[in-house]
Amino acid sequence: MKINQSADKLRGGYYTPPEITKFIYNYIKEDSMENFTVLEPSIGDGAFINDFKEGELAFNMVGIELIKEEANKARQLILEDDRFNVINIDFYEYYKKNKEKKYNYVVGNPPYIRYQYLSQEQRDYQSEILTNNGMKPNKLINAWVAFTVASIEMLEEDGVMLFVLPTDLLQVNYAKELRKLFNDRLSELTIINFEKTVFNNIQQDVLLIVGKKKIKKEEQKHKLKIVNLTDISKLKMLNIREKPFVLDELKNYYYETDKWSSVFIDNNHKTFYLNLRKDNLVSYFNDYIKGEVGITTGNNKVFAINDTILKKYELEEYAIPLLGRSVEVKGITYDSIDFEENKKANKNVWLLDFNNKELKGKAINYIEEMVKAKEHIGYKLSLRDRWYEVPSIWNPDAFLLRRIGEGPKIILNDLDATSTDTFHRLKIKKGVNSKLVIFALYSSLALMTFELEGRIFGGGALEILPGDLKNIFLPKIDFYSFNKYETTLFDELDNKLRSNESLESIVLWVNQNLIKHFNVDEDILHISNDIWKSLKDKRTKK
Repeated sequence: MKINQSADKLRGGYYTPPEITKFIYNYIKEDSMENFTVLEPSIGDGAFINDFKEGELAFNMVGIELIKEEANKARQLILEDDRFNVINIDFYEYYKKNKEKKYNYVVGNPPYIRYQYLSQEQRDYQSEILTNNGMKPNKLINAWVAFTVASIEMLEEDGVMLFVLPTDLLQVNYAKELRKLFNDRLSELTIINFEKTVFNNIQQDVLLIVGKKKIKKEEQKHKLKIVNLTDISKLKMLNIREKPFVLDELKNYYYETDKWSSVFIDNNHKTFYLNLRKDNLVSYFNDYIKGEVGITTGNNKVFAINDTILKKYELEEYAIPLLGRSVEVKGITYDSIDFEENKKANKNVWLLDFNNKELKGKAINYIEEMVKAKEHIGYKLSLRDRWYEVPSIWNPDAFLLRRIGEGPKIILNDLDATSTDTFHRLKIKKGVNSKLVIFALYSSLALMTFELEGRIFGGGALEILPGDLKNIFLPKIDFYSFNKYETTLFDELDNKLRSNESLESIVLWVNQNLIKHFNVDEDILHISNDIWKSLKDKRTKK
């Protein structure tokens, strides 16, 4: 999320919709508890107050708000109502002073603030919260994680947390410890997922979670349930207490896996997906390919250049062919024909590599002009002995587009080119049939797992990181074999993609050939195709 979006959250730029606040109020009302206590750690301008103040329940609500103007707005809603107390303070500071205090309910929509936008004092508070609860702090962890951990700590035993959280809870590696904490500290956890975006003005999908804290003196196993709704309007018809909990086998799977993206599919499909892993019915990406990020130049404007700049400054001896953007290749190969077309179109087809080379002639002029234009200034450039020497330049066997639209783009490197970090660089293991393995990556089985292992952004884009690749499925065939089919099939796949055939028809064609020529299980491909299409459609229609 961009910094201005984080600032919006702190100012009250987007607060919890009334459908969600009403659901949370009604959930608490049904408990019929007298004189209960509620904590709202980020009350903003008082979105949760309206529902609570209209009712006749006896309670005490403490609302915490960092921004003075927002706290004053919330106070205007509760004049002469002593059930409420709005405190203008940083929640981290409130936690430090009051962490022994316990509440029956904690409700809210914690701020989504990246680590780099926190003050040093806030970073210290956040680290303390995580460490106190057995978690490892790091610079990737967002403020909502620490808010959630502190809120669980401040719950009474058998108390309930009702929070709006980003879908990052299911998708990012730094949230795995939080999911473990849920398993350890909560007796029940309900995750409510919405197919349609809740906040239209931000690139972040959200979940509603309801968690009940364990009673220490009792032996309580953790129970999990997952509810999928089309949108927040369906909350008024939902009684989550009537919904069943997930089977133990599936529950264990969730807590053992890196990601929980499979919450987006139905139980039959979850069981199918689990059995593929458990019964060793698939191969894995990392068995045949190693993935690393593309080159981080620090300033593409300096290092990714077109043919005109190359010739103007006579930079030929420093230049390497470059695949810079996904639109620069239509099929599954990047070859000399693609390169020449991109060169004629004046695309940035060259990467400058000055490593361990003496600058001479017009190359000196080029670097001097970049300095004069202050293009040499930047954090990553400042870490280098010579700012214009880009580290980790090497040419891969293939490329994988980092951000996925309708489907992944995996490209064989026929040009000995390299790429910026728009792509991941893939090194195919020695002896592996590269054309066959890339062909298989366009099967529904592989595409299903790309959908399940990636991170979805609010606009529907799917991001894949190198760490995600270890769980990408491949059909269980011999990728070290070579036969008469792979080259013909690979070339035909390349032609189909260049001809803009629909991805769904291409995937069916790939599946059919895997069944016919490589004896891949037809049922596995059929079911995975249904799952892939369902996930893809939900994501791309957001």
